[in-house]
Amino acid sequence: MKTKNTFFLIIAGLILLISCNQQSNNNRASYVVNKTTTSCMCRVQLVGEVPKYGEKHLGPFNTKEEARRAMCKDIDPTMTDQKKCWETVPEDACNTQ
Repeated sequence: MKTKNTFFLIIAGLILLISCNQQSNNNRASYVVNKTTTSCMCRVQLVGEVPKYGEKHLGPFNTKEEARRAMCKDIDPTMTDQKKCWETVPEDACNTQ
């Protein structure tokens, strides 16, 4: 009886470890640039972050910095191309380039 219980505990532990490892691997490419459709404002967010700021516009990216750089390259300073970002949240997100 003890052997069966030990066996099941070992199996359950292995399943838990595999599940946790799989979850951490899935989170590596976890940043996107979301954009509001009405004001073309863009923001870097984690995939699944709540509240979600607009719809997915660019990404996914491996790091927040990669997502920020892509967002900053996508800015349309003339605010005429609705397929691009017009502004960012926070406002100074692209000031560090």
